[in-house]
Amino acid sequence: MSVMQTIHERIKWARQAQGFKTASEAARAFGWTVSTYLGYENGDREPGKEMLQNISKAFGVGLHFLIMGEGVVKSGTDLNTGLVVGEIGDRGEIIPRSLVPEGAYEAQSKLPFADDAIWLRVSTETLRPRYDHGDLIGCLRVGQAADDFSDGAEYALRLSTGQKLVRSVFRGRSRNSFVLISHNQPPILGANITWASEVVSVIRAANWTQQAHDPEEQARRRALMAQAAATGLFETAP
Repeated sequence: MSVMQTIHERIKWARQAQGFKTASEAARAFGWTVSTYLGYENGDREPGKEMLQNISKAFGVGLHFLIMGEGVVKSGTDLNTGLVVGEIGDRGEIIPRSLVPEGAYEAQSKLPFADDAIWLRVSTETLRPRYDHGDLIGCLRVGQAADDFSDGAEYALRLSTGQKLVRSVFRGRSRNSFVLISHNQPPILGANITWASEVVSVIRAANWTQQAHDPEEQARRRALMAQAAATGLFETAP
């Protein structure tokens, strides 16, 4: 990796590392104004703190890396790992890995996995252009209270109906009523959310691999899966 002296160069590198061939492609995928984002890459504009946080989440790199140029890629075989506990299928529905024969597994990447996050693998083409088949979506292990929801942010959700989805959340007319939005599905109105965790990072399919299977790891993975189940995402509806 070449030395990146400026924040603009680091943003461009992070975008390319996530598999976006052009700045325009990335901007459209995340709903950013194309001309504004182009300015962040070519040096015509300086991104504010909120935009840097958005870029950090979108491209799966640390905020400290974007600002200071430190801490994103480790050399050699020193790879980061994250636990994949579920699949995201058609219509953005989440399926626990416990329902898949091989169960949970660990992904590895030179890119950083967010601390205290669990990971969901996209297993469908229906979420394009936002997500491609094989992308990893990270959400925090600890859920958030409804009062702490950021309007318009994306979350892994469990609804009172038992559905588990990835959706953007907007506040409804009452305190505990929400509107759930997906770019390729009808909105869900008046949703009652029983558990939610904000999507904090994305690692593109080309930038991670499944850790090699090791029989001695089975017990540890089962324990990790049990920890993931304790988050509330995979509990059944009352």
